[in-house]
Amino acid sequence: MKNLHILAHLCYNKKIVKFKVEVWYIVLTAFLSFIVLGFTVYILSYIPYMVEGETRTLIEVFMDNQKFMFGYHSGVTETHSCQANWYTFLLGTSGVYMFIGDTTYGNGIYSRIHAISNVSLNILCLIAVIYAIVYLINKRSERKRFLDDRYLKNRQILFFIFVGFLCNYLPWAFIDRPIFLYHFYNSMPFYICFVCFMFNEALDKKEFTLNRTAISLNLNKIYIIMIIIMINFLLFYPMFTGLPVENNIANVMFRWISAFGKGYGI
Repeated sequence: MKNLHILAHLCYNKKIVKFKVEVWYIVLTAFLSFIVLGFTVYILSYIPYMVEGETRTLIEVFMDNQKFMFGYHSGVTETHSCQANWYTFLLGTSGVYMFIGDTTYGNGIYSRIHAISNVSLNILCLIAVIYAIVYLINKRSERKRFLDDRYLKNRQILFFIFVGFLCNYLPWAFIDRPIFLYHFYNSMPFYICFVCFMFNEALDKKEFTLNRTAISLNLNKIYIIMIIIMINFLLFYPMFTGLPVENNIANVMFRWISAFGKGYGI
């Protein structure tokens, strides 16, 4: 019995060492992929600036453009009716007018393009983020979980998703100039990845736990959720495309969202 205990202890320690090595491997890979490679490609994208007669080096052109962009954006003080707070991006409740074509079609016709989110999808993504956080900080049966290769793999996956999401999202919390919902678009693929992770776990376990509450979730329920998101997309389709519709139809389709955010008025 004592030997079995020692063997289990060794296996546990081995798993911890393996996990730490894999984490550092992910950190190094992420650094090379997102920082070194990304920074190199970004600098090389300034090659077209090196036209005939340009006396500055590529690095000088790069640095001058960074200073110009920083100077411009740091000096923007005007407010905008469609600007949003960074934390509202998670629900996508503040749209932005991109085009107004009402006058083209006459009175009683609504034709506008908005940069907006699928609100039902954003709500689902936020739930998935909460689930991912709970999954990572859950300390119950931790010794058993460290012996579980699937759990270790899932931690690696979530680490990758969180790094990508937070690197794109958190910087907007420190921006003083007016910001808009479309600044969140780079974060959206990672936001959706949380949903994919939650669905995958739910299908394997036939349920997922949120705030100590087990919620059953099968493939049919996932189909229902996807149908709701698709209905939301179809409901907002005129707002995505500027498709002309009568004002009374526009009221039925999406006037209700104006209660939750700016940039949706009729």
